[in-house]
Amino acid sequence: MKFVLTWTNRANSDAEANLESVESSQKLLTSGWQPGPEATMREWLVRCDGSGGFAVLETDDPGALYRDIATWNSWLSFELHPVLDITESTPLLAQAIGTAKGAM
Repeated sequence: MKFVLTWTNRANSDAEANLESVESSQKLLTSGWQPGPEATMREWLVRCDGSGGFAVLETDDPGALYRDIATWNSWLSFELHPVLDITESTPLLAQAIGTAKGAM
């Protein structure tokens, strides 16, 4: 299944705490951390304003996805959205419209 993951940085009480948080998260990232092999990362993007980012990934293992997200919960807040390609959703929407019209 395909997902879009969004994240924002968790704000701390002051600039010094924020800087320490960013430094410690960078330490994890630069130490060689990678998402588990159960997920295929299609795109991994950061926002140019520095407040978060996005990832497009595919996995059939929600437990592995949970584990990877939980690793970063001390630094980041997440939203996870299951998604479909528009070419997959269009015929499904047509079926749904037909079903809904049949109830009118």
